[in-house]
Amino acid sequence: MKDYDFAQREIVDLQKQVTVLLKECRDVQLRCGLGDNDGDDSSIYADVGMETNAVADNVISERLLTFNDINGLVEQNVQLRGLVRSLSDQIENRESEFKEKLEMEHKKLTDEAAARVANVLQRAEEQGNMIENLRASFAMYKRLYEEQKKRQSPDTLLHSSEAALENGGKDLLFVLEGAQMQEASKMAQEKVAKQLGSLEEKLSKARSELVSLQLERDKLGSEAKHATEKLERFMKEFEHQDGRIKGLEARNLEHGRLILDFQKRLNESMHVQHASEDHCRKLNMEVSALKHEKEMLSNAEKRACDEVRRLSERVHRLQSSLDTFQSAEDVRKEARAAERRKQEEYVKQIEREWAEAKKELQLEKENVRSLTCDREQTLKNAMRQVDDMGKELADALRAVTAAKTRAAVAETKLDLEKKKASSDQNVADGLESRALTVSSAEITTDLIMMKEEVGKLREEAQANKEHMLQYKNIAQVNEDALKQMEAAHENFKIESEKLKESLEAELISSRVKISELHNELRLKSEEVVLASAVSDGQKFS
Repeated sequence: MKDYDFAQREIVDLQKQVTVLLKECRDVQLRCGLGDNDGDDSSIYADVGMETNAVADNVISERLLTFNDINGLVEQNVQLRGLVRSLSDQIENRESEFKEKLEMEHKKLTDEAAARVANVLQRAEEQGNMIENLRASFAMYKRLYEEQKKRQSPDTLLHSSEAALENGGKDLLFVLEGAQMQEASKMAQEKVAKQLGSLEEKLSKARSELVSLQLERDKLGSEAKHATEKLERFMKEFEHQDGRIKGLEARNLEHGRLILDFQKRLNESMHVQHASEDHCRKLNMEVSALKHEKEMLSNAEKRACDEVRRLSERVHRLQSSLDTFQSAEDVRKEARAAERRKQEEYVKQIEREWAEAKKELQLEKENVRSLTCDREQTLKNAMRQVDDMGKELADALRAVTAAKTRAAVAETKLDLEKKKASSDQNVADGLESRALTVSSAEITTDLIMMKEEVGKLREEAQANKEHMLQYKNIAQVNEDALKQMEAAHENFKIESEKLKESLEAELISSRVKISELHNELRLKSEEVVLASAVSDGQKFS
């Protein structure tokens, strides 16, 4: 029974895992958009889920089944089905063994009870025979005693004694023998009474033992009946469990087929997902390339800004140094003042030029940003227009093909009508003139209508063709505009590079000029120091 309970728990675990797998496959189908035509599967899920929930309320599994993917679950399902088959075989073998054992025990108990009852009945019969014999012997002894008593009454004794006295000593021996016989009969009566009491006690004991044996027989019969009922219930339960196991095996086979179908669908969805991932990867690579270009542009702008900031700092330092030199040159000669003013004007002019160059650089940066935004917007608009024109061209091509088919159908109808008219004309040569006029009028009207329809279809096809050519021209114009925009963007890049190079050259030249100014200031400061030293020496001399 323990193995049977363990097999039931294994079956419940298998049902739970199959239900979880079916739910996960259903979720994957819903996420991938493949779960629209699976109405029957939902009913299967509901049935399995209801069964497993009803069983799971009363059964706690001792071993959890885990799986990594669908292949692992399929292998595990195969193993579990083999385990279920082996367990069912073991259960059947043990059930047959248990049934045989119960039958043997029942047969043994019934045989023992029958043997004991037969022994008791035999003993009771023997005791009854003994009692009957004792009663017969007791009746015989009693009858003899009564006869002897009647024979040995007092009157008879006196009569016998008188007769003995009369007859002499002839009958004395007979009297003595009668007394001895009376004493022997008394002793035999007492002995028979004792034996009768002991036999009655034995009879009561035998009766009580017979009653106890009958009770034990009834008890054993009830136990045998209970065992047979239990065996019948167990066989019914075993048949029910066998039916459930067969149903579970059939359901497991259905679940295996469903799992294979779900695996195929999952593989298809995985292929679609891989394709979308490849597309996303390509888009991410393009985005990363664009980001890299943007980072390069931002780094170039940052380097230019840093260079401008360093130059402005150096200009400020030069300005401070020029201020100190200006305070020192207040005591210089008036001739040096003019040259200093010229140098200051030159420095201011350089600063103005630098500020103008900085403003132009800022304007160029803003122009670059606006042009990049315009380029992106125009590219998006152009791509949208190209998509719209492609859709319109496809619609126009479909309309043209439909018009061509209708024109071909109309031409075939016209040819058929012509052939029919010629055949009718050949057949109806002998008819009346009125019928000929009526049929010719109908044929001519049909021909005119068919010609008009063919003309309309040709005009519609021509219009669709012109419309298609117009859309092709628009697409060509948009492509030319895109190419022009790309060329303008390339030209703007080249001009910005040239402007950047020119600004770098101007920065280098300004650095050279600033270094020359530093050298001149140093020389002039040395000359001022020498002149002050000479003047001090002249004063002291």
